[in-house]
Amino acid sequence: MSGFVGLHHSIYGATMASEMSQIKATADAHLRSDVAREQEWTCTCEACREMRSLIGMEKVFQVRPLVRDIREVEEQMGNAKNRVELQGLMNQYMALHDQLADIMAK
Repeated sequence: MSGFVGLHHSIYGATMASEMSQIKATADAHLRSDVAREQEWTCTCEACREMRSLIGMEKVFQVRPLVRDIREVEEQMGNAKNRVELQGLMNQYMALHDQLADIMAK
């Protein structure tokens, strides 16, 4: 990597980290203020929208594998050979739904 390109990436990375810190600090302050006043986070400023977007993406990454697992277990339930196997799959299915509910509640 040439000196200029390395310097550009270093400066750009530092700038991005600084911007993210500012967004997080602003959104955190607005969240605290809103919750103290209104019992929920209602601010729609740019920093709060960005933070909600990031939180949403994090949930997507956590939810996706669970949804895939739930669908696989559903398919296995349809092919279960006996009641014992079906009961085991139903227990697994319910546990996956509980995990999904926990993530969505955060």
